[in-house]
Formats: sequence, structure tokens, C-alpha cells
Amino acid sequence: MPGNDGNTDARLRELEIKFTFLDDFVSEQNKTLTELLRENDRLKRALRSLAEKIETLDGNGNVPPANEKPPHW
Repeated sequence: MPGNDGNTDARLRELEIKFTFLDDFVSEQNKTLTELLRENDRLKRALRSLAEKIETLDGNGNVPPANEKPPHW
């Protein structure tokens, strides 16, 4: 049908526009996810470091005497 060619072209153009926006959106989401994964890895390392420091404390949660602050603090 001759009348459908214009309609088909318009629909195709609309789909191409939507695809372009979706492609950009997926790229941005991927970038954000990558940044969040890097931040998560950094936080895991920091948590591991803090856990190791906590393990150096004595059973009462006190700092070992070499690192203990004077009583007036």
C-alpha cells in the first residue's frame, strides 16, 4: 500500500531515535556500575584493613600499651 511507506518511515525513524536514547542510557548505566564496583572494592579493602587493626587490640578492646594515649587525653 502506497500510504504505508510514509508511516513505515516515520515508525522506523521513531524506533531509531528510541534505540539511540536506549543505547546512551545503557552506556551511562554501565559507566555508573563500573564506578560503583570500583568504589565497592575500595571500601572492601578499607574494611579489611580496619578489621586487621581491630584484631591487634587486646581482648578488652584496648590499644596495646605502645600505642596507648596518656591518661590526660
